[in-house]
Parts: sequence; structure tokens; C-alpha cells
Amino acid sequence: VLVAKNVTTKYTERSPENTRAIRAHIQSLIDASPGNVAVFAPSYAMLNDVVLEGHFSGVRIMAENREWTKQDLDQVVDTLLEEKRSGRKILLAGVFGARLSEGVDYHSGALDAVACIGIPNSPPSVLSKALKTYAEERFGRNLAWRYTVSQPAVNSILQAMGRPIRSIGDRALILLLDRRVTDRTYAGCFPADLRMN
Repeated sequence: VLVAKNVTTKYTERSPENTRAIRAHIQSLIDASPGNVAVFAPSYAMLNDVVLEGHFSGVRIMAENREWTKQDLDQVVDTLLEEKRSGRKILLAGVFGARLSEGVDYHSGALDAVACIGIPNSPPSVLSKALKTYAEERFGRNLAWRYTVSQPAVNSILQAMGRPIRSIGDRALILLLDRRVTDRTYAGCFPADLRMN
């Protein structure tokens, strides 16, 4: 697991330079990977801005579509395996919490690497505020933030990170594209035995 410490998706720090740096990291991952690469973003808007509006060489981009059926999703893995056997690469682009990042079994080494862009914190809402207030009363302010904001976001990242690891012998390179994952707020939510470089 590698962390890119020079990029973030924190709203106040977004810039064209930051987007270019994220794209450069993704291109490096594509260049160094022997096969297919998946990239996941916190939202469809960010996926579009960072990945789909960028240019990546050496791959064909296959982007998640909200209209896909179960049959379309099953075809994704077959396409990934077919392209890998032919010596070509696919950049599979999806969103945290959606079907490509949680609902597909990428068996037989279909993916060689995963890039996780940002931290998928849910946007503020009446429900999330009420849940946070309840958790504050029950567990205290620090634990309330962890239980309602940081842990659910990290769980989505962990789901995406695990996409290429489907059996005990599988290996993959995971690239986390946000320096905030090493901050105490989020780092404590990852498994204790996970080493980030």
C-alpha cells in the first residue's frame, strides 16, 4: 500500500496542479502495472474531473455507468481477463460505494493495481447530523466523529482496496491518492497490521 503525500482531495486545497499530480500518479501506476488498473473516486463528479477528462496512455478507459445491468457487470470481469491475456490494459474507473468498488468479484487476477482517489466522506445532511449528535451524546465527541464520519469513509476505501485480492495468493499494488489517510483522524480507522509506505 503506497500513499501519495503530495496530493489531496480536500475541498479547500483542490487546484489544477493537484489534479495534474493525481493524474501523474495514476499514469505511473498504469506504466508500472503488468495488467489492468482500477481507480475509484468519492463521486461521479470527481471521477469525471480527474479521470475521464484526463488523458492516460497505454490503456483503454472503461468507466462505471449507473445504467449497467447485472449482465453488464458480469461482462466487466470477462473483458478485463480477455484484455490482459491479449497484452492490453484497461483503466477501470468507478466510485466508492458503487457496484464496481463493492459488488464485483475480480477473480483470476483480473486487476493488478488499485488507485483510491481521496476520502469518501459523505456530504452533510440532516440524517448525518442527527446521527452524529446521537453518537456524541452516547460515546463523546471524538468517538462520534470516528463512528459517523471517518470509519465509514475508511471502510469504503478498504472495500475498494480489496477488489484485486480475492484469494490468499493474490497480490496487487494499492495506491492511496490523498495525504490525509496518514492523519490520525483516518489512520486509526485502518487495520493495525496494514503498512502504508
